[in-house]
Amino acid sequence: KQTSDSSSSSSPSFFIRPALMVDMGPASKILADGFFKSNTNFFMYQFERLQTYLSLESSFPQPYSKHEIFVACCAQRGTIWGMVEVDARLDKTGPGSIMDTRNIGKDGPYMCNLAVDDKCQRQGIAT
Repeated sequence: KQTSDSSSSSSPSFFIRPALMVDMGPASKILADGFFKSNTNFFMYQFERLQTYLSLESSFPQPYSKHEIFVACCAQRGTIWGMVEVDARLDKTGPGSIMDTRNIGKDGPYMCNLAVDDKCQRQGIAT
């Protein structure tokens, strides 16, 4: 998906693509900035950023899984401006699982870890 703001020629365009492992560094910084930068001290921020990176790396989507991380990138430079995780894995079975028809509408696909670099907010990236 490629978008640009037609009302202003100064708004750079961006595109959305599935993340690569190499994107986890910038993505974890954006995520840590969004959730921890303003409410932690320098040392705790570094710890949370490392923990975020390791979490993203360890849960990086496998081929053909129904779990994906998407990144929003600047069309001109390719730098990462935002990220989101979408998880639609249906790997649980039995009572209480997504596959159990009694749970239709209670569980299912979800989106998490949506964050946009603070310098790139208010451009429609998260919409």
